[in-house]
Amino acid sequence: MVIENLTHDRLTALEFAGITPEPVILELLNSWAMAQDNDINLDLLKSLIVRYAELEKKVSRLNQDLAEKQANLDESLSAAAEIQKNFLPKNLPDIKGIEFAWHYKPSKYIAGDIFNLFRLDENHLGAYMVDVSGHGVPSALVSISVFQRLLPQSGLVKKSQSGSSYEIITPKAVINALDHEYPTERFDKFFTIIYLVLNTKTGNLIYCNAAHPPQILIRANGDLDLLDKGGSIIGMEGLVPFEQENKILRSGDKLLLYTDGLIEHRGRQGEFFGFDRLLALVDELKKLPVKEMLANLYDALMAFGDGSLPADDISLMGICYKSDCFSGNGR
Repeated sequence: MVIENLTHDRLTALEFAGITPEPVILELLNSWAMAQDNDINLDLLKSLIVRYAELEKKVSRLNQDLAEKQANLDESLSAAAEIQKNFLPKNLPDIKGIEFAWHYKPSKYIAGDIFNLFRLDENHLGAYMVDVSGHGVPSALVSISVFQRLLPQSGLVKKSQSGSSYEIITPKAVINALDHEYPTERFDKFFTIIYLVLNTKTGNLIYCNAAHPPQILIRANGDLDLLDKGGSIIGMEGLVPFEQENKILRSGDKLLLYTDGLIEHRGRQGEFFGFDRLLALVDELKKLPVKEMLANLYDALMAFGDGSLPADDISLMGICYKSDCFSGNGR
């Protein structure tokens, strides 16, 4: 210590002068040095305590600021999620002999699922299921932008011609247009989509599936058919050509549309629900009206995940074509 050095210097000076200090003098010098040392240590301790208290106050203020900012962020994300929900179907089109139902479970994060079902004219119905990559506000903004772009009045899915005539745009052409309008660098996002047009009078179904999971066509005879023709993700700007496919729906046929939040929902051991498990479950539930089928499917999914909140949005939509499967539209 500093005082010990001073004491040593005084003893050295005495010895240099030829004076041999008495033991009492040595004791006094040591006692004085210790006292001075204690005073310095006490002052140092007080200084450290003051500085620690100041740091604690600063940390407390920072924690409070962070908590307030997190609360504001959570509130904003919650409000954004509610706004996004308002874009989901509320009043489904009332079409004789057609049953519709849907179910939506948002994840713990605001995400990019959006879907809709709408009339194109007296005999044609349009429907789609979209899943934008990632989570958060950017993904939600892209999904809402796509929703607005796919409204019948936007001109993308239905174009007016001279007089009162119009043209219903094919699914392939709609997907091509989206692919050019939403390049990945625009929002640093891409999305998958299935878009379909159904002639409710003839049962003719035309669809294009752009990298969306295979959607399921449940035939009235119990067979399961997959809607998996289309192409790559949206945002490649025509790099990979898209294709469309025709199917003919017959009385009692059902369509199950969904996003990958369903098949990627995790179980207790971290395993995915998976497409094979989905197919097996649909096979068990296929005779139920679509509303009941969707409810049972969702309940089985939640049981598989032990009730845990999904990491991604889960969107389901069912359509039943002209049959006694009708049990009333709804979620």
